Amino acid sequence: VVVVPNFRDRGLATALTKRCVRAACQCGFRRVTAHIEAGAARKIDDRIRVLASYPDWYGTGRVFEYVVLPLRIAE
Repeated sequence: VVVVPNFRDRGLATALTKRCVRAACQCGFRRVTAHIEAGAARKIDDRIRVLASYPDWYGTGRVFEYVVLPLRIAE
């Protein structure tokens, strides 16, 4: 999820990501993975684990992390 600069810092990316995670859970997925900006995982879910870190994401100078979130399957 990428938000254009004029609309950042309003929680839009976090809300969209949480909605995608809910949809994945409803569809029966057991986990989701993503590359997200370092530190953003805590805004989404405290169960997210960082699997790898990339200090210069595609030459941007920004740090991104590869993360996994195990999902609770509703019964």
